[in-house]
Amino acid sequence: MLGQSIKRFADNLSALREFVEVTQPFLESRKTEVIKGRARDLAPILLAFEKIPNINFQLTDAQRQKIKTNFDGDIKLKQEIEDEQKGKITLSIEGAGSKPFEEAMEKLKIAGIIGVRSQLLLI
Repeated sequence: MLGQSIKRFADNLSALREFVEVTQPFLESRKTEVIKGRARDLAPILLAFEKIPNINFQLTDAQRQKIKTNFDGDIKLKQEIEDEQKGKITLSIEGAGSKPFEEAMEKLKIAGIIGVRSQLLLI
């Protein structure tokens, strides 16, 4: 009886892996499509990435200014650092750009958000 349960679990796990393998290319293309289509709405994320310690990500002053100028809203970042490995960055947006930002983030959640930073940089 226990052997049957373990076999069923292993079979279900195998089916789940196959499902992920089949759907991954679709999700990747959908994520890229969302990022390219909503780059202006998502750009404030880059300002937050810049604050993350130990990822070696830096915007130029011109890039920072372009993001702030092109975005329709007030972007605020609050950084709380506990130590070199731990901390928290809060990104808040006020104004007309907040709703499109939230909508774009929701679409990314659906498509899968892994790799957003690198894809935003390519735009």
